[in-house]
This record gives sequence, structure tokens and C-alpha cells, in this order.
Amino acid sequence: MRNGLCVFMGNILWKRPIEESKRQVATNDFEWRDLYAYMCFHFFAFLVSLFALAYPCYTSKTLHGILLFLLAVVCSWRGAIRYTYYSTKMYVKTVLEIRDESSTETSSSKRESQGLLGETSPLLV
Repeated sequence: MRNGLCVFMGNILWKRPIEESKRQVATNDFEWRDLYAYMCFHFFAFLVSLFALAYPCYTSKTLHGILLFLLAVVCSWRGAIRYTYYSTKMYVKTVLEIRDESSTETSSSKRESQGLLGETSPLLV
């Protein structure tokens, strides 16, 4: 239901305002009818894949091997993309947040020791 699917289903199926769909995604509070529509789509996709993929793979070992190879390539590619995200982008974001927090704490502690926050400096009391 993430990444725009809630907005798409709400707009096409239920004529729901886009803002309401975005609110549901942000709060993770979806309507039951969205769940039922989503599950019905999965059921029909399963039935289609049964006849479009399972039976041809059963009858042809060559096609089965080709599909397995393609699935392995797709899974490896997507796994590499996800690994890259976790190991670089997410890590860099976390490091920058920690750096910003520590620089904020450092500058506020310097200002406190210099009496620049409007408080009385302990040296002047």
C-alpha cells in the first residue's frame, strides 16, 4: 500500500481525495476496503501466474531454467541496490545526523560557558 498504491487505489476505485490517501500512508492507518481490493488483486495475479508461468515451466525444462536464471539475476540486482542503499546512503545520513547533533551540542556548550545564552555566567556571580 506504500509508494503511491494507496493514492492510486483511492483515486481510481473510491474517488478519495489525494490528501486523505497521503494521510493514511503517513499514519499507517488504511481502510479495510483498500486491504480487500489489494488482496483480491493478489488472488487474481496468482491465478494468472498459475497459467502463464507454472504450467509452461512444468512442460518445458528449458523455459523453467531460463525463468530461474532471470529470477536469480533480478533478485541479485535488487539485493545489490538495497545493499548499496543500506551501506552508503542510509549510513551517510546517520553519520551526518550524529555530526549535526554533536556540532549543535558543542556550539551550545561553548555559548553557555561564554554566557551568550542570556544566562548569567558562573564567573560573574
